[in-house]
Amino acid sequence: MFRSEMSQPPVRAISGRGRIRAMFSEHFKTFSRIYGDGIVLPSNRMASYDTFFRPSLTSAKNRYNVEVPYVNPAGRRMRLELGFILNDRERNAVCSREGEAMCCGLYSCLPFHFFEIAACCMSYTDFLPFLGPARPIRKVRELLPDTVLFGFAPEHFQDLYRHEQFIGSLENQNPFRASLTCWLMHLMLELYWYHEVGHALLGHPDYLAEKRGLNAVSEDNRDDGPPTVQRERILLEKQADAFASVEFFSLDSIEGSMRTGTAFGLSRYQVCAIRMICVVLVCYSWIWTEFRRTTIARFSRVKAGLHPPAVVRYELWLRSMHQRTKKGKPIDGVLRDLGMPRELLGEPKPQEPEDTFVKAFEILEQNLDALVHLDASFEGIEHFRNSLQKRIATHQNEVGHDKLLRAILEKYQYKQIDV
Repeated sequence: MFRSEMSQPPVRAISGRGRIRAMFSEHFKTFSRIYGDGIVLPSNRMASYDTFFRPSLTSAKNRYNVEVPYVNPAGRRMRLELGFILNDRERNAVCSREGEAMCCGLYSCLPFHFFEIAACCMSYTDFLPFLGPARPIRKVRELLPDTVLFGFAPEHFQDLYRHEQFIGSLENQNPFRASLTCWLMHLMLELYWYHEVGHALLGHPDYLAEKRGLNAVSEDNRDDGPPTVQRERILLEKQADAFASVEFFSLDSIEGSMRTGTAFGLSRYQVCAIRMICVVLVCYSWIWTEFRRTTIARFSRVKAGLHPPAVVRYELWLRSMHQRTKKGKPIDGVLRDLGMPRELLGEPKPQEPEDTFVKAFEILEQNLDALVHLDASFEGIEHFRNSLQKRIATHQNEVGHDKLLRAILEKYQYKQIDV
């Protein structure tokens, strides 16, 4: 099984006090009890911790050097704390300030959800065909009723033990595909970490606490709010998506993934294509989650809650990835297509050259076509995305941009303190 391949900047030597800080603080423990049943630890997830939890968490902590404090323009300090929260019921993530800690937590069911999606896709030879044949070429659909979507088998089994047995049955007998299934899961988790860290470093919890009396930024989109709050939250989510896009396709992130890619004989553009496809699978997860809570008629109205509608986010991510194939300064187009002018995000990290993305996007398009024919649920999502183009554009125009985001960055955005 593979560790996540986020880039890992050098970590400064940690003093005795620093080693204590490396443990979860009382603030994070409180946070984990508010939003779940505690913290995921090796002691309470012994059988699965090293495969499903440790790799992406360790890489995220190293990337953002959690031992170093952060400060915003107003002089307020915080320490970034990351961890998985024990919650096997909801596919969610949350970011909240607790005392001096800015806490980012992914729910414990997310790795299994993403592994299930990746494993189901990997069981088809037509999915990423350059990885070789899936053996045996048995349709995963035979193991589930037609009404169960990829990634949502726990609701069908209604028993974690039975679901774990199902997960075990998904291991691909092509060892190459079996190993890379875990890698896809970690890449999907990596995107989630970047999004949540984006909320934290852009100061969104501080803004919402000060202006709206809200304690956290949650990825649960079931609640609506007053139009002003709804519009603000949509803009904050788009800003966190823009942050995640810049991080996920930055030069150092691609270099990190090349360690795994090279070991398996993959080219640089194939590695980039796999990362693009993981973005698509995360977007599918959002759309499936949202669609299952509503009717086709309501879904087709592209009505937002406290996030952009999932189908809108998917369209924006596709456009932003296509922008990376353009000559010149594609990052400006990337941020614009994600609804975020460059000046509202700050100076981005160096990005992978566009030549890599030209071939990578071709692979992405080929696999989108393959996914449509792979399962009816994929076909339905692509049908809705293509049929809702005008409504997606209307939603974009209604939300737009305003001075809010610039004000947030000027007052709330955090930077590391050099120590």
